[in-house]
Amino acid sequence: MKRRIMRYLLIILVLVAVLLTAGCVSKPQETGVITRITTTLPASTPAPTIIQTPSYQDPIVGSWQNGLIFYANGTVGSDGTSSWKVNKDEKNSYFITSDKPSELDKGRDITSTEWVYNPVSDSIHKRGSLISVYRR
Repeated sequence: MKRRIMRYLLIILVLVAVLLTAGCVSKPQETGVITRITTTLPASTPAPTIIQTPSYQDPIVGSWQNGLIFYANGTVGSDGTSSWKVNKDEKNSYFITSDKPSELDKGRDITSTEWVYNPVSDSIHKRGSLISVYRR
């Protein structure tokens, strides 16, 4: 009887050794501690939206709250005395020229003002002024 138990024990030990080396049975593994790390990302500020106008049209074209209406044909207003031109030396800059008959003599009163377009706020302002004018 002891011999029989020893034989079964030996067979079981050999079987366990074969299974361990074959990878069918694994030794108990140490359990690790899983920790959850929560990171909060800083709130990012959204990039400003730039108002896009059609590529064939200057952004200054349109009606503004100060009463100026810039037409695509280069005129300003409906009286026919004012016109606008792109300032080629500076981006988003426009010259508005007014040519009226002089009230003092038979000459002409010609005035020119530079307006700058701000694509971030979709507004215009006179060069040197802090007051912005928005679209209607």
